[in-house]
Amino acid sequence: SELLILDAGTGIIRIGDRYGTPGSTPERREVHLFLSHLHWDHIQGLPFFAPLYDREVLLTVYGARPCDETRAGLTLQMQPPQFPTELVDARAQIRYLQLDEPFTLGGAMLTSVPLSHPGKCSGLRITTGRRTLVYATDHEVGADEGLDQGLQVAASGCDALIMDSHFNPGQTEHRQGWGHSSGQDAAEFARDAGVGTLYLFHHSPNCDDTELEERLAAARAIHPRTELAVEGERIAL
Repeated sequence: SELLILDAGTGIIRIGDRYGTPGSTPERREVHLFLSHLHWDHIQGLPFFAPLYDREVLLTVYGARPCDETRAGLTLQMQPPQFPTELVDARAQIRYLQLDEPFTLGGAMLTSVPLSHPGKCSGLRITTGRRTLVYATDHEVGADEGLDQGLQVAASGCDALIMDSHFNPGQTEHRQGWGHSSGQDAAEFARDAGVGTLYLFHHSPNCDDTELEERLAAARAIHPRTELAVEGERIAL
């Protein structure tokens, strides 16, 4: 079976546990991992991802950076004294691919979308049949007009957009260049792009549930079909 995962934050741990413990399946399984970039919050779950230690798993890691840079970034976090087990000790067969051209995976067309964030960062457009999902983590609306336009083209008319909404509107003014947007930015972007459902994503760890609900209400006033991305939620397109 094949599995596509977007980024490797702590949520990947639960995915790995559901996928099966090492050695539980005697047949080769393929896992495809798209890494938007190598910042810590997007890779810190990988060392605890059970399929990484399963010799029956073929793990393909797609990155916006050259393959050697992606491999080096993941190797760096898994070595003493940061971590007791090194990446070279992984039993899965790992291959690295730089995602610079659209490609087909399991009947879905995957296209990378450059985003506005410190370092090289990319989102992903996934189209299968008549349905399209766009994953746009870590993007600062208004920082780069060209990247905004590229993302708008990719997200135009999509069924679901998962988009950075890290800040409240008043916070972005003092955090220019951080590579994040507000919930209002995301809602206006989704409205202008004719998006179906917007999922506010990449919540600031400083926000409590009350603040997130307020952010959701403000976004819905701009783009009514807006939801909060919630851990463990299942979305059927």
